[in-house]
This record gives sequence, C-alpha cells and structure tokens, in this order.
Amino acid sequence: MGDSIVRDYPEYPWYFTVPIQGWGHLIPRYFRPELQWRNDARGHQSTTSFIAEGRVANALAAQPRFLLIMFGIVDADADPYYYAAPDTLYRQNLHRMVTDARAAGAEPIFVTPTPIRRAAEDGWHVARPNGLEPWADAMIAQGAEDGVPVADLQYWLLDEYDRIGVPTAQKLYGLEQDGAQDTVHFSPYGADQAARHIAAQIPQLAPNLAGYLLQSVAPVFPPWAKPAFVALLGLAALAAGRARAR
Repeated sequence: MGDSIVRDYPEYPWYFTVPIQGWGHLIPRYFRPELQWRNDARGHQSTTSFIAEGRVANALAAQPRFLLIMFGIVDADADPYYYAAPDTLYRQNLHRMVTDARAAGAEPIFVTPTPIRRAAEDGWHVARPNGLEPWADAMIAQGAEDGVPVADLQYWLLDEYDRIGVPTAQKLYGLEQDGAQDTVHFSPYGADQAARHIAAQIPQLAPNLAGYLLQSVAPVFPPWAKPAFVALLGLAALAAGRARAR
C-alpha cells in the first residue's frame, strides 16, 4: 500500500526510456515467482485518504500474507483532507493499518517515505532537512511501538544522493515531465534501486518473507544505457550492411 512512489505505471518496450515507475511495480523481480504480488498503491494518497476511501479494507480483502506500507509525501500535503501530522494522526493511522492487517492475518512491513525533493543547495549535496524526515522518524517510532519491521528508504536515499551528487542522482533516479525536472518520482532505474534496497533488508526484517528471495537479479538499465545500446545496435547493423555491400 502506498502512493505514487509505489504504484504501478504502464510498461513500455525495453528499448524506450520509460518516463516513470513505482518501486512496487519492480519489487516482485527480487522474489521467486510463486510469491504473487498485488500493488494497491494509488497516486496522491495519504494514510488518511487511504483509510477514508476504503483502500486499506480493499487491500486486506485480498487476504495478503505480507503487507508493505509506505506513505508520507501526501501526508505532508497542506490540504487538510490529506494532511496527517507526523507525531499524531500519521502515527495513529499507521497503527490502525497494522491492527487491521494483523486482524486479517497479514504481516505488516513499514517502508519509510522517500525524500520529498531531489535538490542541492550547493550543487552537489542533497538539501537537508529535506522535508519528510519527521514522517520517516514517526514511522520508525511507530514500528518500534507496534513491533513492525521498518525498511529504510528515506535516509539511504539521502546518503545515496550525497554519494553520487544530486545532478547525477537526478539523471539516474529522476525524470522529466512536461519539460520540467521531476525531483520526487522515480525513473524505472530509480524505482528498481529502491526495490533492490528494500529486498536487501528483508532477511533481517521479515524472515518468513526472506525465504522467497532470489539469490541474484540483474538490475534495470540506467536511463543512459538504453539509448547507448540502441545506438550500438544501429552502428552494428550499418557496419553489417556495408560489409554485405562489398
């Protein structure tokens, strides 16, 4: 369950650079095929709206064994319909999701919300505070209170963006929409890196789920790799055509 960072987006042919993808669409790649996945995430959803609109109940009606939960970006929205203060309503909503999940026989796993912006004030290091640390910290605290394992994306991504530099991070993890940089959502490569990092934490967090992990999974191409590969194929075809012409 989650928002636009988690949801499914349409598939495109492999030779195109897909503009956007959610990590919930790609995490099944890291698990054996007998584990069936269902992605109930929807765009622009907070913990409050997901409960109020019956989406939690709908997800639990499918009787899942495990339930990955990531919210936070829209909980920080100024709109009172979505807003959930981190240390009060947000935590109360997470607790309710946990209680409902366990009542339905599901094992909940929290995933901390991703940074709210991929931006650098000094040209390299990601802006800190970034905006969603209070929600990430509240989720960690609620996980400890309810005995729910918490997979981290917030602080890992902040450190990752610092390590490679925000300009490179935006090229790899981000995308453009309507001619402007989208510094919040993921490219397919970014979504895959997030999914890979979550999967890497599963053995320590959820032993019952860890048994389904695959030992080795090839990563998704970074955005620059597909055009380069297509260009190489074109050059190879051109060279082969010239060789035949001789």
